[in-house]
Amino acid sequence: MRETPHLIVTLTLVAMIAGLLVAFAEAVTRQPIQDAKDRAFTEALEKVLPPGVGIPKARWILLADGGSNQVYVAGGALAMEALSSNGYAGNIKLLVGFTAENMLFNYSVLDHKETPGLGAKIDGSFRASVTNRPAATTTWKVKKDGGDIDAITSATISSRAVCEAIAAASAKLAMIRKQ
Repeated sequence: MRETPHLIVTLTLVAMIAGLLVAFAEAVTRQPIQDAKDRAFTEALEKVLPPGVGIPKARWILLADGGSNQVYVAGGALAMEALSSNGYAGNIKLLVGFTAENMLFNYSVLDHKETPGLGAKIDGSFRASVTNRPAATTTWKVKKDGGDIDAITSATISSRAVCEAIAAASAKLAMIRKQ
C-alpha cells in the first residue's frame, strides 16, 4: 500500500510529459499542415477553372433560396465546393468549376474515403464522362438511374454521389447566374 502514492505520482508525471509532447508536436505541425491544405486547394482551383481566366477571387453569394455559398470567380468562370453524403464510404467533397458559358469544365476531389481501386476512380477516369457538359441541360444522374452519365463499373454508388454533388453545384450555379 505504501507504493500506491509513488505509482500515482509517477503515472501523473508520465501523463503530463506525454501531454506536453503531444501539445508541442501539434503546435509545431499546425502551420505546415494548414499551408499544405492551402496549396492543395489553390492547385485544385487552378485545375477546375479554364486556363487563362485569371486569379480567382473568393466571394460569398446569397442565394435566392435563402442560403449562401462561397464561390471563386475569375473571368466569368466560377468554382464552388459541393458535397454529397451518399458516397459508398461517406462524404465526397468536390471543388466544381464551370466556364463562363455554364459548362462543367472540371472538378477536383477534395476529400473522400471511397474504396481504393474502385470508388476512388472518381478522382481519375470517371472525370472524362462528366466534364464539358452543359450544367443546366445535363441530367446529372448515372444512366442506370435515367441520367446522362456512365457510372464507374462496380462503383455505381460513388458515381451517383459525384453526380449528386455536381447536380447541387449546377443548381446553385443557375441561381447565381440569375442574380
